[in-house]
Amino acid sequence: MNTTEIDPGELAVAPAVIAKWQGILDLVAQVIQVPAAIITKAEPGSLRVFVSSQSDANPYRSDGKTHSCGSYCQTVLATRRPLVVANALTDPHWRGSPNAQQGMISYMGFPLRWPNDHLFGTMCILDRQEHAYAPAHQQLLEQFRDVVEQDLQHLYTTRQREEDDAAMMQQIIITEKMATVGRLVTGIAHELNTPLGNIVLCASTLADRLGDISTQAASKKLTQGGLKHLLEEGRDACQMIERNSARAGDLIASFKQIAVDQDAQERRLFKLEETVRNITTAMGPMLRREHVELAVDIQPGLTMNSYPGHVEQVLAKLIDNSVTHAFAHCEERRITISAAMDGDMVQLIYEDNGCGIAPEVLPRVFDPFFTTRVGGGSQGLGLAIVLNVVQAILHGTVKLESTANVGVRFTFRLPLNPSAR
Repeated sequence: MNTTEIDPGELAVAPAVIAKWQGILDLVAQVIQVPAAIITKAEPGSLRVFVSSQSDANPYRSDGKTHSCGSYCQTVLATRRPLVVANALTDPHWRGSPNAQQGMISYMGFPLRWPNDHLFGTMCILDRQEHAYAPAHQQLLEQFRDVVEQDLQHLYTTRQREEDDAAMMQQIIITEKMATVGRLVTGIAHELNTPLGNIVLCASTLADRLGDISTQAASKKLTQGGLKHLLEEGRDACQMIERNSARAGDLIASFKQIAVDQDAQERRLFKLEETVRNITTAMGPMLRREHVELAVDIQPGLTMNSYPGHVEQVLAKLIDNSVTHAFAHCEERRITISAAMDGDMVQLIYEDNGCGIAPEVLPRVFDPFFTTRVGGGSQGLGLAIVLNVVQAILHGTVKLESTANVGVRFTFRLPLNPSAR
């Protein structure tokens, strides 16, 4: 994955870091014995005094206003090189500068860079009297400049890592979404075998009986009783074909809606009961194969304006997680999904009666790539995806409770009408 490019202008320096820089500037001003030690921040069209040493003789305040110290500092930014001015009054280039007119006739400053080589601003000292600045002073200011740039690097790389993690998680969600659709296709195909098989069997049997009747009629051996029996068989066969056709139609409709929701992932009005039924129907073959009983209790008519595809994705992950991890040593295997309105929120509860989660593992279950089945084919992404989808897309919260050998309980609080992504 390519590393995300960060715009430094969007990064905010934490108050604790600003306080650290304040201490550095106060120390620099005290050691070198100058009235002003400053960190400036480059902004569009101007420089801002970002942090300033605290002394009565310092005319520059960290009040967010643009100050005239920009003359020296603008040169540092323009050249991207350090600048030393021993005495502006004796230097024709600097004699008329705003800094000299303000009484700050000596200056030493260094550019401050972000890791991507963009300029943050400058770090500098100023004095009201001539100051040649010894090499030791320059080394001291360089060392403190390095400390500040390390803080900028940490801020930048932390945001970069967050952006990379978010991009990776989004890709994982997309990949897992496709994997979910693939599993559902397999489940629906298996589920359709029964009604379609019944339809084919009934149609074939009815065709054979009609052939027999045609033969009997041609040979003038057809009796009234035989015709009556054929009509009864035909009616039963038609009823069975109708029932199984309806069943197949329902399955196809469920899968079609799931496929549309997973593909488009669009926000729309939907009834939660129908969405839950769609996903549980699609996963029915797996649940029956693993002898898992599923109970659903959704408040009738509960309607959300949200992302049904992501709700289905969360439930599919939880069901898959329960089947994979929870029931290895359970005779009675049960999953319960319930939901009810709570003001402008929906409280959705998912429970199973499996083995539960060990207390020492519980704090880590939402971490990406954490799994208790190392080498067992588990990637450790299921619950990390659940948490990311619930928080970042559905704008909800999740609370996990678990007791060993009793089971787990996930309580989701989801807004009926979340704010747009």
